[in-house]
Formats: sequence, structure tokens, C-alpha cells
Amino acid sequence: MNSLWRKRKPGRHRRRGAEILEAALVLPIVLLLVSGMVEFAYFFHLQHNLTSAAREGARAGIPFGASNTDVNTAIDKVMNSVGLKTGDFDVSVTPSDVLDATAGTDVTVTISAPWSKVGVSLFGLIDKNKLVKGSVVMRKEG
Repeated sequence: MNSLWRKRKPGRHRRRGAEILEAALVLPIVLLLVSGMVEFAYFFHLQHNLTSAAREGARAGIPFGASNTDVNTAIDKVMNSVGLKTGDFDVSVTPSDVLDATAGTDVTVTISAPWSKVGVSLFGLIDKNKLVKGSVVMRKEG
């Protein structure tokens, strides 16, 4: 009988559902932060891949006798290895024909892709019309 009359610790009964309520309040904020980190990390990952493909394309276009076909083949090889198809991105090469470019001319390869085609939007934090770009400039060899 003595155990029935013991006093309980104050506040122990009242805080029973507080953990669930706190988790319910904090969880959406944490999910938004984590999804934002994932989305922006993937954006920079894609930008790195586009720059790598542009670098390989420019590298293929600077030797003497290289053509735009060599540039596009090198770009497609890199882009296919990261899972992007030819229709997902646009390639711009300056000068328009690297075969006719003289030695010492800058060869610029720019690859761009709209986020709506290549991105992953969990909460739409990045505008779907945003372009992901990678650009490289190399000098034509003689």
C-alpha cells in the first residue's frame, strides 16, 4: 500500500507526447535542408561533368587535322558515360569549323543543358529553366 502513495516526479506525465510533437515540427525543416543539399550537389556534379566533356571535346579539337566530328565524338563519349543522351544538351564550338582554324587560334567548347532535362528536382529549389553550363578554351596546335 505504501507504493500507491508515493509521489511521482513532477512533469513526467505531462511530457509524454512532446518528443513526437517536436519531431513533427522539426522533420519538414530537416527534409527541406537535406533535399536542398542534394539538389545543389547534383547541380554542381552536372556542371563538373559538362566541363569535363567540354574539356575532352576541346582536347580532341586542338591537334592539327582534327575536325568537328572528333570534337562531338569525344563529347558524346564522356556524356554517355555519365548517363546523358545527345538530345539532352547543346554543344557550341568556336570557331565553327576547327579543321580550318589556324595554329594559335582559341578553340572554345561550351556545353549547356536545361535543368528540366538533366536535373533532379525534389522540391523545385532550382528553377527548371536554369542552364547548367560547362565551357573550356584551348589553343589550336600547329
